[in-house]
Amino acid sequence: MDEVPEWPEKFLMHSFGGSIEIAERLLKKGAWFSFSGYFLHERKRKVLEVFRKLPRDRILLETDAPEMIPPGGFVKFPLGENINHPANLRAIAEALGEELGAGPMTRIRENGRHFWS
Repeated sequence: MDEVPEWPEKFLMHSFGGSIEIAERLLKKGAWFSFSGYFLHERKRKVLEVFRKLPRDRILLETDAPEMIPPGGFVKFPLGENINHPANLRAIAEALGEELGAGPMTRIRENGRHFWS
């Protein structure tokens, strides 16, 4: 990681599933981390623990549609068996907000505006 001579000002770690140690190193380089509804599966609880430790202002959301479908209770717009729909994003945001103990929509909107500006 330190071998990269020049890092962009900010970059996205798509559907980040790594450790907090790797995340901390990447944060120093300008990383932002996207949370997928797939991480709401019980077997992915370790990933959720990492997101709890990340700075709230570096978290973005994604559906990773049509792949990476969230658990059934978060699928508000089914397209078929194991096919994810982008409209499930709101349910993912609400679930992440509950998990993090934060009001998700306002913070996530601000993060998205800041990342893409």
